Amino acid sequence: MDFNDEDMKRYLEEQKKKVEAMIAAMTPEERAEAEKRFAAAKAADEAAMNKTLEEARRVMEMNTAQEHHIEPYPGAYVPDGARSDAEKPARFCPNCGAKAGGGKFCEYCGSPLKTQ
Repeated sequence: MDFNDEDMKRYLEEQKKKVEAMIAAMTPEERAEAEKRFAAAKAADEAAMNKTLEEARRVMEMNTAQEHHIEPYPGAYVPDGARSDAEKPARFCPNCGAKAGGGKFCEYCGSPLKTQ
């Protein structure tokens, strides 16, 4: 279904009215429970977003260090071959940059992981 701007505005306004009607029909106990569930869902979303942003920051640092040949700080990603096998950090997905869990495919996007 294709929406133009007017259709989208009308749809959002209808949904807003439905939500407002549902809230008005709630008992105080139901509203408190809904607010509690919303707060928990919001906290989970924020945690997932922060995790994604942290992974992206690490990948950006890795790329910057490789491009500019910067000596990394302790604990930073170092390309394979620069450390001994015992010191090698976890691999990252070549497609999305997420930390690889050790399997043959990325747990986040499903892309194949190259063996090292």
